[in-house]
Amino acid sequence: MSEPLLEVEDLHIRYETETGGIAAVTDASFAIDDGEYHGLVGESGCGKSTIAKSIIGGLDANGRVSAGTIRYRGEEIQDFTDDEYSERIRWKNISMIPQASMNSLDPVMRIHKQALDLAEVHTDWSEEKTMDRLEELFDIVGLPPDRMRDYPHQFSGGMQQRVVIALALLLEPDLIIADEPTTALDVIMQDQVMAYLQNIKEDIDVSLLMITHDISLVFEECDSMTVMHGGQVAESGSIRDVFYDPRHPYSILLQKTFPDIRYPDQELTTIEGTPPILSGEVSECTFADRCPWAKPECREDAPPLEPTEGNPAHVNSCIRSHEMDQLAAEETRHAEVTDDND
Repeated sequence: MSEPLLEVEDLHIRYETETGGIAAVTDASFAIDDGEYHGLVGESGCGKSTIAKSIIGGLDANGRVSAGTIRYRGEEIQDFTDDEYSERIRWKNISMIPQASMNSLDPVMRIHKQALDLAEVHTDWSEEKTMDRLEELFDIVGLPPDRMRDYPHQFSGGMQQRVVIALALLLEPDLIIADEPTTALDVIMQDQVMAYLQNIKEDIDVSLLMITHDISLVFEECDSMTVMHGGQVAESGSIRDVFYDPRHPYSILLQKTFPDIRYPDQELTTIEGTPPILSGEVSECTFADRCPWAKPECREDAPPLEPTEGNPAHVNSCIRSHEMDQLAAEETRHAEVTDDND
């Protein structure tokens, strides 16, 4: 097998604060291949955006990768200096569509000028090549090329989002990190933006790391996914594996918080409790306090990522993963009996 485009392995990230250290990410691992759309899912504060920032060397000043590796095409990059990230990684190989990305456009600079500045800093492209590339991308994301010389305020919110996508693709990166790319948009515009991202997959050989709390969006748009909770990877595998055969309690319960066409009469549920704020070393499953199937052993050690029986590409970090089918079925039957009695 060829090596992954991006590989995150046993990653630990800490933030130092006035009150002590916070373990933002603990022992996280996943990989993305060429041309693959990979979803990174979990609640706010679970470490998704922190991982994204670490991949492009954008952690806040008080954050650091304390252990583990991030490899781009087999080369470790987690210890690159800021200059090395700028010269070798950012924009050219890995670009990012940030949260509230519409705010990332310079409001006093025309779009084409922002593109020219990017190319000037990171490449030796001519102005003609940059403008030709921008025109091509405007067409791909459904924007009229004659709008390239407009200011950001002359575009609607959805159009600004598409401009940001075009700029992220400008220098022909291998990987785009899309951090909550549809958060600030209405439902109709969300659907349009995702349609443009799918068109890009068909027209351009690029990989995508989509970061979102919306597991249904990932099921629909991605090839594979990683589910996170409390800084830990709960489960990772193909969309089919995680959708049809979830093996971590958090993956199972998270699915039930979104509508499912397979079960139109199913009532949506909530996951009680809140994700933990972790200081010091993490020495237990971070979902244990919220898990209906937790045992004392779940609090004795941080569970490792292990392959699901018969499927080494589908991994999870639950010590009861082999029981999940039975436990989830019993929980469903109990809920149905309770509803009938009510």
